[in-house]
Amino acid sequence: MNSSEKQVSSKTSIELTYKIRFNGREIEQKQYVADSYVYIENADKKILFLPLSEKQYLIDTEAKKLKEIDLSTQAMQLKQLRSMIGEIETTVSNSTIEENSNIKHLQLSNITSSPVKFNADLQVIEYPGLEKTVYQQFYVFQANMQLFKIDLNANEIVKYLETSLTINGQEQKSTIELVKITKSTNDNLDFDSYTNYKIIQ
Repeated sequence: MNSSEKQVSSKTSIELTYKIRFNGREIEQKQYVADSYVYIENADKKILFLPLSEKQYLIDTEAKKLKEIDLSTQAMQLKQLRSMIGEIETTVSNSTIEENSNIKHLQLSNITSSPVKFNADLQVIEYPGLEKTVYQQFYVFQANMQLFKIDLNANEIVKYLETSLTINGQEQKSTIELVKITKSTNDNLDFDSYTNYKIIQ
């Protein structure tokens, strides 16, 4: 089966650099968000998100193939954990850190009696031009594989996310921080060709 998104030539792309911290480790992840796909570099893995299929694929550059990433097990585990967490309450506030720079601050926590305690702290910012990319579709895809989802405007992006999950007295913390965001041009990207690779199961 071939990708239905052939002969792609991106006109818009934004480069995102994240620092992800969990279990005492820190990794860097880069995302190139274009108007027809998202290319992700995560440790030694190269991943492509295609919005038409709403799926992620591991990129094999030697074989020129895309292997679909199976998330069914993760989805089942998330469903069970969400049922244990129960209802989540959201508190929203706004602040101005710099001139003409507004940050939306959200705090989330579960409000039902549960052996699992969940808290999250988010900062959301606006970035002009983001609405011209497929970031919104990618965000929804990612949020469906997380414990919660918030609504974002087309030009909004999560700048900082800290989550805390306590199960049987054992706390697990993780943070995702957007440390750099810049506009790119297709002249210095070589990812369009990946959308032409053959998709395998």
